[in-house]
Amino acid sequence: MRLLYFLFLFFCFHPVSAQLSVSPSKAGSSFLYAKNLVLYVDGGIHLEKNPDPTTEASIYLRQEAQLIQGDKSNNLNSGNGLLSVFQEGRANAFNYNYWGLPVSDNSGAAKTADRIIYEPMSKTESRPAQLSSALDGKANPLTISRRWLYKFEGGTYADWEYIGDDFYLDPGLGFTMKGVNGTNLTTVEGISNNPGNRQRYDFRGLPNDGNINMNIQKDQVLLVGNPYPSALNLKDFLIQNIATTGIAYFWDHSDHTFSHYLKDYEGGYGAYSPGASAYVPAVFQYYDESAEPTGNTGETGQIYGREFSPIAQGFMIMGKTNGQVSFKNSQRVFKRENSTSSSFRTQQEVIPRLRLNIAFDDLYVRQLLLAFRDDASPGVDHAMDARAFGALITDAAWIIDREPYLINVLPFDKEEKIPLLISAKENTVLKISIEIPENFSPEAIVLFDAESEHSHNLYKSDFEIELPAGNYENRFYLGFREEIPEAPELSEEDEDYFRVPGTADIIYNKSLRQVEVIAGEMLAEIQVFDLTGGMIFNKKIYENKQYDYFYTGNLREAVYIVKVKTRDNRITNKKILLKK
Repeated sequence: MRLLYFLFLFFCFHPVSAQLSVSPSKAGSSFLYAKNLVLYVDGGIHLEKNPDPTTEASIYLRQEAQLIQGDKSNNLNSGNGLLSVFQEGRANAFNYNYWGLPVSDNSGAAKTADRIIYEPMSKTESRPAQLSSALDGKANPLTISRRWLYKFEGGTYADWEYIGDDFYLDPGLGFTMKGVNGTNLTTVEGISNNPGNRQRYDFRGLPNDGNINMNIQKDQVLLVGNPYPSALNLKDFLIQNIATTGIAYFWDHSDHTFSHYLKDYEGGYGAYSPGASAYVPAVFQYYDESAEPTGNTGETGQIYGREFSPIAQGFMIMGKTNGQVSFKNSQRVFKRENSTSSSFRTQQEVIPRLRLNIAFDDLYVRQLLLAFRDDASPGVDHAMDARAFGALITDAAWIIDREPYLINVLPFDKEEKIPLLISAKENTVLKISIEIPENFSPEAIVLFDAESEHSHNLYKSDFEIELPAGNYENRFYLGFREEIPEAPELSEEDEDYFRVPGTADIIYNKSLRQVEVIAGEMLAEIQVFDLTGGMIFNKKIYENKQYDYFYTGNLREAVYIVKVKTRDNRITNKKILLKK
């Protein structure tokens, strides 16, 4: 009988100004149970609460089901009924999740988190989450520590505002909430509430609808969240909101944090650029009591697909000018999540791009992204270039308008040299490498060192250098053309055997495709450079031997400089011609 009533609702209307109205019948509760599908309502929705607490809600969205409503400016949803939608967060009482609210509290009671966040008990029944003043939340029964409920609208750490006792949020604003400890094996639709690493929450309230607007000021940072019970096209949201920089920042953290003290936090912010269609992961930092970074933990976050934000996901945005930020129904989209992450891992448009990995003393890696678009400019472009969010003591960045950026989007120019900023608090061993470029295959990817006037082709090998402490703003550049002088003409005494006399004999054995080194003293190190000064091979020798060799089959035909060092600090530098 209930199912027949559901079908009736789709084709007939109650005397309420709504396209979909769900209210109790004389026979009992009436509700829609949507599973793994999209529920589309062009107009408004009117919901009336069911009297039976086991079937209290009017609409249940389960197993990735989502509600999308037609494009309109005003919120036409009404009533005291509830929509129920599940979402999962990280289960750790010490780490934050950033949330948005996909529904509004229409209870009329005091605004506390338990009026809108519930613990699932069955397919339709949930009970309000318990609130506690204890430091740790618990999975069973679901207990949320109110001590970690905050919103953020500002620019400094002092702008975090506590909302644990007055949980009122305008739609579209986000909030922080720490996870829980323990497990809760109550199973709904084949999934446990908390198997020990994920915590499921039931958000209940009146679904948000229409345009959701908020003000933003220049350089102000807002914690916002997807305000709809559907996925959000984050790319469209960021591009359309021109009062922002068009970049979204996501908090990520280490799974090894087990303390509530700020000085023990390990986390950072990653950045998503819709113009680059890519996300740069966070570098995890330590903090002091004032939330200032004190050092890097040596850990880097994961790379996620961010083009679509799932239900209730929170993130940071930054103001470019004084203006307004708007969420719109036209930005809503039906997209399912990947079951292994609370963020979508989506197939995105492949913009030509490359990722540069910069390691400091092998302790941590800062990843920078370079993307190429014909419609970009060399300066800062809305929703393309991602400014660094939070300064690190030792770090690397692109330089745009004398500011540090994690993502740089610009037109491709083979002749251009793109500046890098390197900051080192202490003496550090810097190693720079590239990942396989995406939809991008220049003839060379070259790191230029303006101080030594040397260049290094990162296609061939990683670049490594020991740097004294300091800021290097005008020294390192990335380019895409090798500047190789013409090789000098060298004579050979025979085709297969080319001998260069000196402190150490350096012999090219063409038939075996190797260079052999014979010294009168114990060998210490062999290095090979191209004629631009770029190092392409380095081998330290710790055994007691006067003979060694290296393979040349992977080197192109050219002139190289071989540098041999013996343990008595004698050095031999020789040019040698390698022929295939």
